[in-house]
Amino acid sequence: MAVKKKLLTPAKFGLNTMKPLNSAFIVKTVLAKLSKIDLSPAAKNACRHMVQNSVSGVPTFKSEFSGLTGADIGVLTSDFGEVTGAIYMLNANKGYTAAKFPTSEAQRLVDYYLVRSGVDERFSAKAGQGGAPSINALEEKLNAMDPRALTKKQQKALKVLKIINKESIYDGVLLAADYLNLPGYEALITLMKKRNLKTGYSSGIPSVENLMNAIDSCGNFDSCMREFKPLFQAAEFQLGGDAGEQKMRSVFAGTAGTRYKKWGLLHFPITSQVMSWLNNPANGATEILTLAARTLTVNQIYLDHSPPISGPVKWNSGNLNYIIKTFSNANFKFHSPSSTPNPVGNRIGMKMIKG
Repeated sequence: MAVKKKLLTPAKFGLNTMKPLNSAFIVKTVLAKLSKIDLSPAAKNACRHMVQNSVSGVPTFKSEFSGLTGADIGVLTSDFGEVTGAIYMLNANKGYTAAKFPTSEAQRLVDYYLVRSGVDERFSAKAGQGGAPSINALEEKLNAMDPRALTKKQQKALKVLKIINKESIYDGVLLAADYLNLPGYEALITLMKKRNLKTGYSSGIPSVENLMNAIDSCGNFDSCMREFKPLFQAAEFQLGGDAGEQKMRSVFAGTAGTRYKKWGLLHFPITSQVMSWLNNPANGATEILTLAARTLTVNQIYLDHSPPISGPVKWNSGNLNYIIKTFSNANFKFHSPSSTPNPVGNRIGMKMIKG
């Protein structure tokens, strides 16, 4: 029985009340409700093991995930790690006396608050490299920046980030690419104007309909790959090897699921090139991202498994490690959760560089 995502978050244990909860209460509540959750015995044992070792306040302990897959462990360390991370911090002699879990699981950047000397400190829980919160979370900070205090390259980068934040996921990367005169976007517009593709494009950023008309005019996946080659070359884009090609073939065949889009073959290369531009230190975007993120008083607590977990394999040994990082002295990079088959999966986000 696979461990379902979001089955072991604080809300599932009734902790999301924003009331100050001490470690003993959290542990008692979680262990009592754990027996009633639809989980395999192996998963329940792993959860109990995580709780018991987190209570010790020691950052590193042996993992016991016998009978679970890498995917299962990923869910436990990410979702249940929000619960056990708070337990660990309350027992690690750091002066925290209580945890407060937000009533909404969608709160930006914050998974829970820890109370120390009467002050609520914000914590974000991550497993491994962690997820990438949207840069929309920095919108207020970015808008408050004084361009006069920035270099010319930083001013340009700030403009790009504001475009991405303001617009939809679909429009944002295309408008940013247009503003930057990226070769991939120029190649896309050239494709949109080809008569044989019958796109219906006239001006502005291409619509989904324009992209789909081009796809339909090609007829099949192989024809699209040949027709769109100039775009891929201009965007310095690769589909992702055999696995990426196979995924897109299933999208074209209609067997991949409804969230996957054929037009990602034209849209995601632009996202990919925008991401390369953003993460190129020469362009100043990572400097702006780091400046904005460092103004946030957020602590990030990682729950890492060593060795790293990947693939559908069983992990019966190794260690779990709690690692704490603060936004105020960290560096950041950009990350896109989207992909060629799922071109608007989520907004461009930011990741703390852990090294």
